[in-house]
Amino acid sequence: MRHRRVPIARRTPIQRSLKAKGTRTPKRRKKRLSLSKQADALWSQIVKEKGFCECCGKREGLQAAHGFSRRYRSTRWLPINGFCLCAGCHVRFTYDPLGWQKYLREAWGHDVYEELMDRAMVFAKPDLKATVTALKDELERRDNGN
Repeated sequence: MRHRRVPIARRTPIQRSLKAKGTRTPKRRKKRLSLSKQADALWSQIVKEKGFCECCGKREGLQAAHGFSRRYRSTRWLPINGFCLCAGCHVRFTYDPLGWQKYLREAWGHDVYEELMDRAMVFAKPDLKATVTALKDELERRDNGN
């Protein structure tokens, strides 16, 4: 036995509202995502400003890597949490988390590592407008300093 499809006009109001739900992204969310992408781009620009891989010294294929993962939003856009790495070193450390931890402890020192880890573990909703403004100011300050 085949099921008959019910035309849209004959559907109940509940069926129609379920059909339409989730088809649009709210403006508030779009704004937040836009600010987040803008902050990521500024942060990446600041980190890659170094111009060479901090691990092996290569100058091509540079990428911005996070010391503590991007998922920890309280440290995500801190310039100190960024490392300029070549694509090879970035992949190597992505698949070697214990080696990355060891590298971070050596690069930052034990005290800074522990302070940033504590900060990363604190759940806080970042003020993205303030973050973007601070990153723009930092980038401008670095450009004027050189």
